[in-house]
Amino acid sequence: MNSASLAFPLSLAGWFWLPNLVTRQLLTLYHQFLVSRYGSSAVPARRGPAWQLQYRIAYATAVLGYLTYNLIEAARST
Repeated sequence: MNSASLAFPLSLAGWFWLPNLVTRQLLTLYHQFLVSRYGSSAVPARRGPAWQLQYRIAYATAVLGYLTYNLIEAARST
């Protein structure tokens, strides 16, 4: 199997799994920072409005980061 035929399924799998995985890691790191800086009361309740906003921001950051990575790799390969 050549690398061109393997690239599409890997990219598709990356778009399916990576944003959620990276989002969870970003939120964990961010909440650990909040706890160490401001105490445990600074972390919003899970599934509350503030937590949902933080999740959406982290998800958008993860997707934009992965999109940027893919665009750079496509430009490098051409």
